Amino acid sequence: MNAIRQKFVQHFNLEDFEFSQQFLYFWDRIERAYFFINTYEELARKGEAPDGRLMMFLLSNPLNDGGQWDMLINLVEKYGLVPKAVWPEAFTSGRSMRLRKIMNYKVHNYTFTVALLRFVICF
Repeated sequence: MNAIRQKFVQHFNLEDFEFSQQFLYFWDRIERAYFFINTYEELARKGEAPDGRLMMFLLSNPLNDGGQWDMLINLVEKYGLVPKAVWPEAFTSGRSMRLRKIMNYKVHNYTFTVALLRFVICF
């Protein structure tokens, strides 16, 4: 994001400016959950076994961290960038592991519910 920031600062002749990393982190978490849920539902519709290799791989780390440049570009194109002054770091910023754990728990809970519903519907 520094490359984008430098161009922005030069273009608008700013002295002290930062984009909010927390803003993109928030939307990155949401997009990863959305991707996981859609992938899981698609595989479930295709009849993939809940304990099959593909599902187990998907469930092993549903909202993994890390990414590539193209993922950043997709987030910026979809949600834009905001100044750090608008979306500052908060108490939770330094506790991203807790957020990941909660979101992983929630998506695992969701997949369990979907698997249970598939089982009930089959009978």
